Amino acid sequence: ICPHLGCSVGVQAGTPPFLCPCHRSSFTIEGARIEPEDGSTNPAPRPLDGLQWRVESGQLLVQWVRYRPGSPDQVPIS
Repeated sequence: ICPHLGCSVGVQAGTPPFLCPCHRSSFTIEGARIEPEDGSTNPAPRPLDGLQWRVESGQLLVQWVRYRPGSPDQVPIS
């Protein structure tokens, strides 16, 4: 989920690996913001939000938390 306005971020081959289709926010494989090379600004106010996860009995379990978009801080909303 893009921290700018909450759009779904897609995964793509190449660079950047994470790209938001709504306003072109881009992120590294680790989720860090990438500033565009054309001098424009990445509109995302923070990196992608990480989620806690673990593998249990061969299954990936993820603790889902939705954070408020548009905020520079991770503010949980669910």
